[in-house]
Amino acid sequence: MDPHTSVAQAVVEAYSKQKDSQRPILICSTAHFAKFPDAISRALSQRVDPDSSDEFAIIQKVAKLFPQTSLPRNIIELQEKPVLHTTKFNASAEGVMGAVVTYLRR
Repeated sequence: MDPHTSVAQAVVEAYSKQKDSQRPILICSTAHFAKFPDAISRALSQRVDPDSSDEFAIIQKVAKLFPQTSLPRNIIELQEKPVLHTTKFNASAEGVMGAVVTYLRR
């Protein structure tokens, strides 16, 4: 389960307890866990090395732990693709705006 869906699951569980409701609730998930290797590594820290910085190694370890899980080909193929963007900026409105302006001026 990806981090966004996990949050939705926690909200449903809290709501159901608060309202003492047995009404079924459907959670629609569109993200794949392989898009969030760092979060998955932390969540499975007992079974996956949480200190690994190799996101593809984390994804492969999770896939081996849960063989019934399939990995999207487009995510696996990313490992073979060249890195195109390496610019880093402050995680603030000003930092993002500065990065966008710099990119557009190229």
